[in-house]
Amino acid sequence: MAYAIKGIQTGRGPKGELSIRREIDEWWFSPEPNDLNQRSLFIYALNNFQKRGLDKNDDLSYLNIAGIHGYPLKPWPRNPEESGGYYCAHGVVTFATWHTPYMLLYEQRLYEEMRQLIPTTFAAEDQDDMIKAADTWRLPFWDWAMKKPNWNPANPDDPVNKTPGSGPNVPFIVTQEKVPVRTKTGTAVPVDNPMFHYAVPGNFGNYGVKAKNAPWYEACRVTSRWPDLPGNLTAKIWNTDVTSAQKSSYSEGQNQDYKKITKQLQGSVGRKGGKYYANTLPEAVYRLFRSVDEQGNPVMPYNQFSTGSFKFGQQVEDYPSLEFIHNNIHNFSGGSGYLGDPSTAAFDPLFWLHHCNVDRLLAIWQDLFSSQTQKWLDTGASDDNGPEAKLSPFSTDEKGNLFTSVTCSFKHQEFGYTYPELKKWLFTKDGKFDETAYRNSIRKEIERLYSTTPKAALLLKSNKKAAQQQMAAMTTENLLVENFPPALLNMVPKPVLDSAQVPLATLSEDAFGDPAPASWQSNDYVVNVVYERFALGGRPYSITFFLGDVPGNSAYDFADDLNAIARVYNFSSEVEGRGVDESGCANCKQQQDEHALFSGQVILTDYLIERITIGEAQRGLTLTSLDQDEVVDYLKTNLHWRITDVYDNIVPKESMPSLKISVATARGTHFSEASKPSQYSAYTMLWDATQGRLGGAAPGDL
Repeated sequence: MAYAIKGIQTGRGPKGELSIRREIDEWWFSPEPNDLNQRSLFIYALNNFQKRGLDKNDDLSYLNIAGIHGYPLKPWPRNPEESGGYYCAHGVVTFATWHTPYMLLYEQRLYEEMRQLIPTTFAAEDQDDMIKAADTWRLPFWDWAMKKPNWNPANPDDPVNKTPGSGPNVPFIVTQEKVPVRTKTGTAVPVDNPMFHYAVPGNFGNYGVKAKNAPWYEACRVTSRWPDLPGNLTAKIWNTDVTSAQKSSYSEGQNQDYKKITKQLQGSVGRKGGKYYANTLPEAVYRLFRSVDEQGNPVMPYNQFSTGSFKFGQQVEDYPSLEFIHNNIHNFSGGSGYLGDPSTAAFDPLFWLHHCNVDRLLAIWQDLFSSQTQKWLDTGASDDNGPEAKLSPFSTDEKGNLFTSVTCSFKHQEFGYTYPELKKWLFTKDGKFDETAYRNSIRKEIERLYSTTPKAALLLKSNKKAAQQQMAAMTTENLLVENFPPALLNMVPKPVLDSAQVPLATLSEDAFGDPAPASWQSNDYVVNVVYERFALGGRPYSITFFLGDVPGNSAYDFADDLNAIARVYNFSSEVEGRGVDESGCANCKQQQDEHALFSGQVILTDYLIERITIGEAQRGLTLTSLDQDEVVDYLKTNLHWRITDVYDNIVPKESMPSLKISVATARGTHFSEASKPSQYSAYTMLWDATQGRLGGAAPGDL
């Protein structure tokens, strides 16, 4: 009998209220009694879940559910008549929707574990409260692009986020080896934290993790994030030069570098005495939702939003995608650890918080641009990229009927959950739903959480009046989470600035107001990247971009080099050995055989304005404006890119002739009305900035 994925159906309110998947740090630090109960339930349940079924073929164990995403290459549910199994939805349009039932499966299993442990774990007088806590709990998400407010003012145990509010960061919970839980006596007892890592007896090699070119994966006993591995690592170096002590340190998950993850996420935020502020990870998310025409209809089609598959002649607006940003987060948070490789990523407990946020962005996009999603769903195609394609191995019922994109799109409320931005019941009165007010509310949240380029543009001399207007009208609530360059804060009234340490949880839902109506403009510049995902036979690699000098050595830290501005990560692993036979994953093999191209985009505007504001010379040039001629000359001298694998080995550009990098510009108009997204004119290609260089695109290439 198939395992039916239905979602948690408890916890609904009388007016259509749903339990909410909440941001992990906001939920973890909440002082509400129900949330505190949920914390204990979550830790108990995840510990039980992770320890279940290691010695038998248990379809409902953490090991086997995580293994759906890659190793150990077994069918799910286990079927003795099948010889292998690999499920891959990367590089195809169903990427986002495939992960929706995957998150539901994980959430549902944790809920089942919670309900099962309550009778034996808590005192009889506490069990009703615990049942309520379980029934209203939903899987938290990690908003890796959000500037976190100070949800935990006194946080001496946090090894990373001692100064909240400086940008995106690592969730507190993943940094703690022990966490407190309630017991039958009501006391708090520290236990092993299952979010710190996932551990197995022996090593992962005993459970089907095999990697010819990365033998350290099977040597591990626990998952790790940015483990302390030698630079320029290869299988030969691992087998011959790495000491036993280093191997032991890695296999035990020691020296995990959480500060490095935070620095990767924050880019150049707060460095060099506060001069360097630009960080376009939030803006990359914002631009997935801002591509609209004057009527507010999306410019980006659904298939381009979902996946980074490149099509010759596509619009500049279509180069970024949800999958492209998702790939980078795997690299930023995993590096050469498990989370950085698709065949091992789901073993890391952080994977589920990351992908819950991916599902959140999908749900927001679908509700905001429902007509565009529906246009794709209505095609009825059942091929690998079609809405009727089977999202194997996830079943909607005990009979084994599989999910499709049609059966899981727009359905998050039917599955018993929603997200903070999608509380539809707040916009229903007397049985009538106010679609316009609902969408405006979503847009305000996207603007508040993720826009950076409009704020950076306020630093331009031409926008000085608009800057004074905006910052004089700024509220404390906005300052808590919005991404403002430090120089703009001088224009904020001192009482507002001084009071911007209030925890967000104490603010009312209607606290966020719009400043006085105004608009301002700036030229916008982006770098478009076209790359072959399997150019190195599937081995993972990054393309890192620089404004200014490139480091002379290969083992540089992206987050510590002031000239490094962005990264494009391919998120792949070798095809062979990953599938139902020796040929490997069929989806990956097809992409490799067809030399399938993918796209990404780097937002330059924020960094160019940063250089203008600071006034530092780069390679003999000082940028003074965003005028096109000046910017092109500056980029010809200062825009550079380097290809490296995840072990800091430099990949010669000559070995990747399919790589095509170009620059484009448009005129951007930004609005203080938060429900009105930035608008951009048609982009013009600036071929002179890149052509004639290794990897540089020329007319006719795209």
